Amino acid sequence: MYLLPQSLLVGQSSGLTAYAGFVSGGDEFTIQVGQATGEPASSLHIERTTYGAMPSLPFEVWAFSNEHRLDEYLAVAMQTARACFPGLLDLKFSKELDPEDNDEWIEMTVIVSDEENFLPQYREYNKQFVKQTPWPERTKIRLNFEFA
Repeated sequence: MYLLPQSLLVGQSSGLTAYAGFVSGGDEFTIQVGQATGEPASSLHIERTTYGAMPSLPFEVWAFSNEHRLDEYLAVAMQTARACFPGLLDLKFSKELDPEDNDEWIEMTVIVSDEENFLPQYREYNKQFVKQTPWPERTKIRLNFEFA
């Protein structure tokens, strides 16, 4: 598997291996998820100048994103959250499972301090995310929130 300069192993599960690394002087971040035997099966490229600091992403989120081809839409969700919630303090990600029907999705939790303006920001996020993300992919990435 091709490894990025300054790359590190970020996780392994179900025959997939994820490597992460900074390239181009530290201004860009790339995650590659691939089969243990060869070339990367998927790559997500995020520029810090566009998305801000890279949030902490559990390996289960990357594996699920790769399995369902959500990498592009996960990046859209991050970018849209940063644009729509100007007081955003943090982003957290988890893979969730509904025990009743076994539905799975990625939950992106925005942590904000501005309770007063949250509802219009939330509506704008939903409007922009739906506009940029097709169905059924948008049902696999869901927004949650916490007030700090």
